[in-house]
Amino acid sequence: MIFDFRGCSIDFTSVSPVLMAIMNVTPDSFHDGGKLYHKADMAVEHARRMIEQGAKIIDIGGESTRPGAAAVSADEEMDRVMPVVELLMKEFGDSVVLSVDTMKPSVAAAVLDAGVQIVNDVSGLTDDMLDVLIKHHCPCYVLTDPGYDKPVGCADTDINQSLLPDMSDRFMKKISVLNNAGISQIMVDPGFGFCKTLADNYYILNNLDFFTRLRLPILAGISHKSMIYKVLPEHADTTGATLVLDAIAVQKGASVLRVHDVEPHSNILRVLDSLHKYN
Repeated sequence: MIFDFRGCSIDFTSVSPVLMAIMNVTPDSFHDGGKLYHKADMAVEHARRMIEQGAKIIDIGGESTRPGAAAVSADEEMDRVMPVVELLMKEFGDSVVLSVDTMKPSVAAAVLDAGVQIVNDVSGLTDDMLDVLIKHHCPCYVLTDPGYDKPVGCADTDINQSLLPDMSDRFMKKISVLNNAGISQIMVDPGFGFCKTLADNYYILNNLDFFTRLRLPILAGISHKSMIYKVLPEHADTTGATLVLDAIAVQKGASVLRVHDVEPHSNILRVLDSLHKYN
């Protein structure tokens, strides 16, 4: 699958997955909140460093989606995101693919008009978001599975045995809606951490290749999430575990890794390329 963006293209059929680098411009992101908040000028150097390390996509987020995070207004999210988008567009133009992580249709409309090529929407696609994607000619959309309403008393060790077919069914219905609206460049994200038990998350990762039947790039967003720190000692560094799980995701069919730490991920992809090469 080769996706065409404004001025460039990305081949998602290649052996080596694509790295989507996370750029948070929030004060409260669970991993690196505050580092770039209200410091848009620092974003250029941060983006340049991530590109040099191997990122093909920069994913800019202006609202934390961690559990319990305070919601922000569309205006506030726009104030955080738009200066960064404008600076990166001015500095890098079409040489890097820009994505914005947002659930708000008005924010998606503004960033698409500014030249952003990917809308990364963890809501699972609302009617209002679909209208924006159509009207503003969205080049690429990340369709995330938003999870399910867990029954009262559901334990973190419980696995929803119908989870995979239910997720696949939700994906297929939304993909059909998007295709009928003329949007064919779609990535599917199983939504690690979103309304799923700890066991569900590992079950999905173990069976990630189940979603290759959708014939679309699979995006894995595991980096430093609760499915990692919940099984490690308190205050443990989650970088190594993130790398292990992302390597497994690649082996299970992930085409895109959404990551905080670009350089070590570039290194594991080099090793995995060699593993494939000398099979």
